[in-house]
Amino acid sequence: MIVVFDTDIISCIAKTENIELIENIFPGFRFSISPRVYDEIREAKDIGYDFVGYIQNLIDTKRIEIISAKNAERMKELEDSGLDFGDIESIAVAEENNAILLSNDKKVKRESKVEVFDIEALILIAIDNHLIQDKEELLSLINDIGSKDNISLRNKQFLISRINR
Repeated sequence: MIVVFDTDIISCIAKTENIELIENIFPGFRFSISPRVYDEIREAKDIGYDFVGYIQNLIDTKRIEIISAKNAERMKELEDSGLDFGDIESIAVAEENNAILLSNDKKVKRESKVEVFDIEALILIAIDNHLIQDKEELLSLINDIGSKDNISLRNKQFLISRINR
C-alpha cells in the first residue's frame, strides 16, 4: 500500500521532523509525493525555508518517492474544484494507486475518492495504537505543530482525553 502526502502535511512532518510517527502509523507502506508537491517544496526552499532539507533527505534516502499521476482526465475534472494543482495531482496519484491520502484540506477530502487523513486523525490513530503513550508526549507534539507549522488543532482537548484512557 501507498500513502500520498500533500504539501501541507509533508511540510508539517518536515517542520516537526516526525516522519517516524507516520512510518509507525503505516508500517510496511510506501510513502510518496507528487511531482507538483515536490515543486512546491522546492519553491519553499528558494524562499529560504529550512524544512525542505529534511524532505529532500527523505527522498534521497528513498523513504519517500515521487510518483506521477497518469490520469489527465481526472486531473482536468478536478481543476474546477478550486484546489491547487499540488492537491489535484496528489488526489490523482492517490486514486490511481488506491492509496491513502494525507491532507489538512477539507476540499481535498471532499473531492477525493480515497481515504483522507488530516493531522488530527493521524494523532488520534497514534494515540489509539499506543504510539503516543502519555500526555507530555502528546502535548510536546501538539506544541511542535503549533509553533513550527502554525497549526492550531481544533480537537486538542479530545485528543488529550483519549490519552488518558
